[in-house]
Amino acid sequence: MALYTPRAAVEHLTRAVEAASYLSMAAPSSLYRTRGQAYELLGEFERARADYEQVLVQAQEAQETFLEWQGFSDLGFLWASRDYSQVGQWFQRALDLAQLAVLPGTTHFRILSRIDLLLAMITPFLDAPIPMVR
Repeated sequence: MALYTPRAAVEHLTRAVEAASYLSMAAPSSLYRTRGQAYELLGEFERARADYEQVLVQAQEAQETFLEWQGFSDLGFLWASRDYSQVGQWFQRALDLAQLAVLPGTTHFRILSRIDLLLAMITPFLDAPIPMVR
């Protein structure tokens, strides 16, 4: 998705979700994830969250560990823009999943090292006092 086209992406992806519904099919989770990313770029937090949560529902129903890990990670990054007290729980859930299975296209070590690095960077930031604006 190009930087300047998130609104157009949302429109097209919404049509695809509606078409799947019209055909009594479940829209692929990739549509919800991509639309969630577009909403996130547009600053539409609640819509992005709804799509990312739909990805999680589908991943859990299909028992797709990698997709579920992606969903938790996406929600962690999304919450970082809104409420830092929420971030840790989403990344912790992603970390817990990463420990359960080797994910496609990667290894335990790569996933775990990325999440550990991310948690190591975020924790001091979250614990830091909020600067006072004068």
